[in-house]
Amino acid sequence: MSGVEDSCSFYIGDTAQEKGLSYVPQRYVVSPSNRSSLNPEKAEVPTIDMARLRQNDDEKGSMAIKELSDICRHVGFFQVVNHGICQSILDEALSMASGFFNLQKEGFLDWKKHGGIEGKKRENFKRVIEHVRVVVGEGRGEM
Repeated sequence: MSGVEDSCSFYIGDTAQEKGLSYVPQRYVVSPSNRSSLNPEKAEVPTIDMARLRQNDDEKGSMAIKELSDICRHVGFFQVVNHGICQSILDEALSMASGFFNLQKEGFLDWKKHGGIEGKKRENFKRVIEHVRVVVGEGRGEM
């Protein structure tokens, strides 16, 4: 294994598989003793309660933001509850994300070439983001 290939990062469309590497670069290998459990009885997904951010309590809000920051740094994923975003908006956002992540390399490059979220999906994206701003920023929104 070359030291350069072994320590490199990969960008979308430039993964280890697409480079034709026959091994997993060392920086991506996690020793068995450091791996997370795949046993569902032991796996825990942190939960972020967005209602704490909408309360008129600066201390609780600050604690929630610190907790979210720690979870992002140390766990990398979490479940959000009490966000106030209606199911139809969530379904649409999930559909858009799923469509994006299911693109083949050529589809991604075409999406990128046409401006990405600034292109044909811009209005849908703006509508989702505006709804999130209303719900989180002002503590209200359509349900």
